[in-house]
Amino acid sequence: MQEKGLNVSRGSRRMQIITGGYMDDRGWTLLHIVARKGDLKEVKRLLNEGMDANVTAGGRGPKSLGVTPLHLAAKGGHVRVMDALLERGADIDARTRGVCGWTPLHHAAKERKKKAIRFLIRNGAFLP
Repeated sequence: MQEKGLNVSRGSRRMQIITGGYMDDRGWTLLHIVARKGDLKEVKRLLNEGMDANVTAGGRGPKSLGVTPLHLAAKGGHVRVMDALLERGADIDARTRGVCGWTPLHHAAKERKKKAIRFLIRNGAFLP
Protein backbone atom coordinates (compact mmCIF):
# COMPACT_ATOMS: atom_id res chain seq x y z
CA MET A 1 0.00 0.00 0.00
CA GLN A 2 1.55 3.27 -1.10
CA GLU A 3 1.13 6.31 1.10
CA LYS A 4 -0.54 9.35 -0.35
CA GLY A 5 1.44 12.53 -0.44
CA LEU A 6 2.03 15.81 -2.19
CA ASN A 7 3.29 15.45 -5.77
CA VAL A 8 5.93 17.96 -6.82
CA SER A 9 7.99 18.28 -9.96
CA ARG A 10 11.76 18.06 -9.92
CA GLY A 11 13.46 17.94 -13.28
CA SER A 12 11.95 15.24 -15.44
CA ARG A 13 10.93 13.04 -12.53
CA ARG A 14 7.78 13.41 -10.48
CA MET A 15 8.60 13.26 -6.78
CA GLN A 16 6.17 12.45 -4.02
CA ILE A 17 6.61 13.80 -0.53
CA ILE A 18 5.58 11.09 1.92
CA THR A 19 6.08 10.47 5.59
CA GLY A 20 9.70 9.47 6.02
CA GLY A 21 11.08 11.07 2.87
CA TYR A 22 10.65 11.43 -0.85
CA MET A 23 9.69 8.86 -3.44
CA ASP A 24 9.80 9.31 -7.21
CA ASP A 25 7.59 7.61 -9.78
CA ARG A 26 9.91 4.56 -9.79
CA GLY A 27 9.47 4.17 -6.06
CA TRP A 28 13.03 5.35 -5.38
CA THR A 29 13.81 7.35 -2.24
CA LEU A 30 16.41 10.10 -2.13
CA LEU A 31 18.89 7.53 -0.84
CA HIS A 32 18.33 5.40 -3.96
CA ILE A 33 18.85 8.41 -6.21
CA VAL A 34 22.07 9.67 -4.62
CA ALA A 35 23.49 6.13 -4.36
CA ARG A 36 22.86 5.63 -8.09
CA LYS A 37 24.63 8.93 -8.82
CA GLY A 38 27.58 8.00 -6.59
CA ASP A 39 27.14 11.05 -4.36
CA LEU A 40 29.01 9.88 -1.25
CA LYS A 41 28.49 13.11 0.69
CA GLU A 42 24.69 12.98 0.25
CA VAL A 43 24.55 9.24 0.96
CA LYS A 44 26.36 9.80 4.27
CA ARG A 45 24.14 12.77 5.11
CA LEU A 46 20.94 10.78 4.52
CA LEU A 47 22.24 7.80 6.49
CA ASN A 48 23.22 10.12 9.36
CA GLU A 49 19.69 11.53 9.29
CA GLY A 50 18.37 8.03 9.89
CA MET A 51 17.51 6.65 6.47
CA ASP A 52 17.59 2.86 6.32
CA ALA A 53 20.47 1.51 4.22
CA ASN A 54 18.21 -1.41 3.24
CA VAL A 55 15.21 0.60 2.07
CA THR A 56 13.63 -1.09 -0.95
CA ALA A 57 12.06 0.72 -3.87
CA GLY A 58 8.31 0.81 -3.54
CA GLY A 59 7.27 1.36 -7.15
CA ARG A 60 6.16 -0.96 -9.90
CA GLY A 61 8.04 -2.16 -12.93
CA PRO A 62 11.34 -3.87 -13.59
CA LYS A 63 13.46 -0.98 -12.28
CA SER A 64 11.58 -0.80 -9.01
CA LEU A 65 11.13 -4.37 -7.87
CA GLY A 66 12.75 -4.14 -4.46
CA VAL A 67 16.08 -2.60 -5.40
CA THR A 68 18.11 -1.17 -2.55
CA PRO A 69 20.59 1.70 -2.64
CA LEU A 70 23.37 -0.92 -2.63
CA HIS A 71 22.00 -2.48 -5.85
CA LEU A 72 22.11 0.93 -7.53
CA ALA A 73 25.56 1.86 -6.23
CA ALA A 74 26.88 -1.52 -7.45
CA LYS A 75 25.28 -0.99 -10.85
CA GLY A 76 27.08 2.35 -11.12
CA GLY A 77 30.38 0.98 -9.79
CA HIS A 78 30.42 3.44 -6.88
CA VAL A 79 32.67 1.53 -4.47
CA ARG A 80 32.97 4.28 -1.84
CA VAL A 81 29.18 4.59 -1.70
CA MET A 82 28.89 0.81 -1.44
CA ASP A 83 31.36 0.85 1.46
CA ALA A 84 29.37 3.54 3.30
CA LEU A 85 26.15 1.58 2.84
CA LEU A 86 27.72 -1.66 4.09
CA GLU A 87 29.12 0.17 7.14
CA ARG A 88 25.53 1.16 7.95
CA GLY A 89 24.20 -2.39 7.69
CA ALA A 90 23.23 -2.76 4.03
CA ASP A 91 22.55 -6.38 3.10
CA ILE A 92 25.29 -7.38 0.65
CA ASP A 93 23.13 -10.24 -0.66
CA ALA A 94 19.79 -8.40 -0.82
CA ARG A 95 17.66 -9.78 -3.65
CA THR A 96 15.24 -7.89 -5.84
CA ARG A 97 11.66 -9.14 -5.96
CA GLY A 98 10.44 -11.05 -8.96
CA VAL A 99 11.64 -14.02 -10.94
CA CYS A 100 15.37 -13.28 -11.06
CA GLY A 101 16.06 -12.08 -7.52
CA TRP A 102 19.21 -10.15 -8.44
CA THR A 103 21.81 -9.21 -5.86
CA PRO A 104 24.11 -6.16 -5.96
CA LEU A 105 26.80 -8.51 -7.35
CA HIS A 106 24.54 -9.40 -10.29
CA HIS A 107 24.07 -5.69 -11.08
CA ALA A 108 27.81 -4.97 -10.90
CA ALA A 109 28.57 -7.95 -13.14
CA LYS A 110 25.92 -7.01 -15.71
CA GLU A 111 27.43 -3.54 -16.00
CA ARG A 112 31.01 -4.93 -16.00
CA LYS A 113 32.03 -2.86 -12.97
CA LYS A 114 35.19 -4.79 -12.09
CA LYS A 115 36.14 -2.77 -9.00
CA ALA A 116 32.61 -3.14 -7.63
CA ILE A 117 32.64 -6.88 -8.32
CA ARG A 118 35.97 -7.31 -6.50
CA PHE A 119 34.77 -5.13 -3.61
CA LEU A 120 31.56 -7.13 -3.16
CA ILE A 121 33.36 -10.48 -3.29
CA ARG A 122 36.03 -9.31 -0.81
CA ASN A 123 33.25 -8.21 1.53
CA GLY A 124 31.48 -11.57 1.48
CA ALA A 125 28.95 -11.43 -1.36
CA PHE A 126 27.50 -14.87 -2.03
CA LEU A 127 28.81 -16.62 -5.13
CA PRO A 128 26.40 -19.36 -6.29
